[in-house]
Amino acid sequence: LRGYGAIRNMGLAVAATFGHDSVVFLDDDEVVLNEDFLIDALYGLGNSNRQGIPIIAKSGYYLDGRDLPFASDEKPRWCDRYWSKRREFNLWMQHALSNTRICRSNIVCGGCFVVSAQAYTKVAFDPTITRGEDQDYLFNLRMHGIDVWFDGKWYVRHMPPEIPSHASRFLQDVYRWCYEVAKLDRCNSAIGLRQIRPSALMPYPAPWIGEGVYNRIARTSLRRAISCHEHLSYLYIWLYGRKRAQEWAVHESAGYLSFQTYWPRVMALLWDNTVLARRLQETGTPKRFDAARSIER
Repeated sequence: LRGYGAIRNMGLAVAATFGHDSVVFLDDDEVVLNEDFLIDALYGLGNSNRQGIPIIAKSGYYLDGRDLPFASDEKPRWCDRYWSKRREFNLWMQHALSNTRICRSNIVCGGCFVVSAQAYTKVAFDPTITRGEDQDYLFNLRMHGIDVWFDGKWYVRHMPPEIPSHASRFLQDVYRWCYEVAKLDRCNSAIGLRQIRPSALMPYPAPWIGEGVYNRIARTSLRRAISCHEHLSYLYIWLYGRKRAQEWAVHESAGYLSFQTYWPRVMALLWDNTVLARRLQETGTPKRFDAARSIER
């Protein structure tokens, strides 16, 4: 149960045990704004588009405190010049919201996401990745020939907590993107998987899943070491952390392929398991206190 990916997999495991045909994710830092949230979640799920492609995984989107789905359009600070995703993300979001209600997605908002059993019993979340397991799940699904779709009418308000250490968060992202590059490079050479190319994910997240991200990491860590708080932490990342992240990513990049080979069998063993489902329902349920029998004893 360590890591976001592992927690989401546990949710899928429980859903499989009860034989649920779909799973809706909602995170604890979000607020539902519409009483039709679950109705909207299932809108279009199980149907096919005009080309006959099934819709079995779908993402909504987040509204911020301004009730806007876009990132801030303020010019990035000097230290964030190479780490800002605002422009690319906003370009993609503008395109998606001006399209039909259901269109092919380049993003997954893990706290506003629905996946059918046809998809989640076949493909698992990656338990290795440090952050961004939802966006990574889009890559995992595409590898296995499953597209994620975007619903322009389904959303929640995102209220993320304060970040205690920006340097620590940055280091997690360094590990995340180094891992994505190494993992996709390995998976693209695997037999039987569909290749994931940055050109198919323009304008976002294409710039973050190629080797150019290493240059972004180096420039950002150095600039932040010069101009931001937590100077020593950023200097450590520039001197040592980024190299260690790359080495770790290469070492761990084969782990998901190995884990994924077991996932369909695990799901098959758990699927609609009435005995295990009964045990899960009983877990944590307080036992009824029979006063009369207690007196007799």
